[in-house]
Amino acid sequence: MYPTTRDETLTTAVGVEFLNTDTIDYLEGCCAEPVERRQCRYDSLEEIHDANVWLSQPHLAIWEPPAGGRRYVIGCDGADAAMRQEFEVGSECYFVVLDESCGEKVAEWHGFANSPDFAIAIWKAATFYNTAMVIPEKNACSAAIAYLTDTLQYSRVYERETFAAVVQTFAGLYGFDTKGASRAILVQRLQDNVNRRTMVLKSRYLVDQLRNFGRRRGRPNKQPKRKGTDCDDGPIALGLCMFGHDNAINGAWQPKDAIDLASAPRTRIDNTERAKSVRGELEAWNEEDRFIEADHFLNRT
Repeated sequence: MYPTTRDETLTTAVGVEFLNTDTIDYLEGCCAEPVERRQCRYDSLEEIHDANVWLSQPHLAIWEPPAGGRRYVIGCDGADAAMRQEFEVGSECYFVVLDESCGEKVAEWHGFANSPDFAIAIWKAATFYNTAMVIPEKNACSAAIAYLTDTLQYSRVYERETFAAVVQTFAGLYGFDTKGASRAILVQRLQDNVNRRTMVLKSRYLVDQLRNFGRRRGRPNKQPKRKGTDCDDGPIALGLCMFGHDNAINGAWQPKDAIDLASAPRTRIDNTERAKSVRGELEAWNEEDRFIEADHFLNRT
């Protein structure tokens, strides 16, 4: 009930950590240099050997190449300052490639880019990683989503969901809303999976952003940002990887000694099933039932 040491007193007095410091230190220990780097162009995915190129240009940093039979997800966070006056001010476009089966981060791409270039980079990475599921945020990525789905004709893109006891999907509405109430779910899933160490992150650039994200307790940073300083593009992109599948919430990424407390998976329906059930109710509801319902309502009021 009471702190027993000075260190414990100082730790418990400030409340519970948002992201566990020991976990962030553990993730820093996992960091390593990418095994290869590739330039994402419309007609090629060319490997980069010149350090001057990959230090100055956005590129796909790869820690693990795609493996046959594996499924991957790509979380994409767009820049929030596309109309900035200074090129180096504002957040970056950022996407993270995660192995859906084990939660290991295998690749990332980040940098300043316009919407078509960002969409092309996503498209090349997604096709490279076994036609990965793409989960973009809808707010700053709307132009990139349109380019990805219309011009590049890529179809494996996350469709909007509402989250409750029943999760509903909206066909044709692409992207996750990171500005609305659903942001809390994104932050909660990211916090939970980071603190349980269910993911392996090898990018020091991402881990540094994750540490700053934890200091702000997941709140968005409204101050002007410069490249690599207190941005949250990487953590948001990583959080978006929690969607498009159930592995982050149904125990597939849990440590071996963890217990899945969910008694049953949540029900999932889409607009097609919902419309079908409504039509069935209307067909079953004849004129006599309508009068009975109206009479019951009038007597009750």
